Amino acid sequence: MGFLGLLDPANPEPEQLWPYRQSIAVIREIMEARMYPITIEGLERAMRYLSK
Repeated sequence: MGFLGLLDPANPEPEQLWPYRQSIAVIREIMEARMYPITIEGLERAMRYLSK
């Protein structure tokens, strides 16, 4: 399945590099900055957001 709304599975870039990637900046803008890294911590943050 492709884009999940909060996670971009095609984007394994470390979160600290996101400000330097134009394509990631575009997706973050579309998602209103609700994007999380594909790591255990990132998934936990996404789940906390969803549970609000």
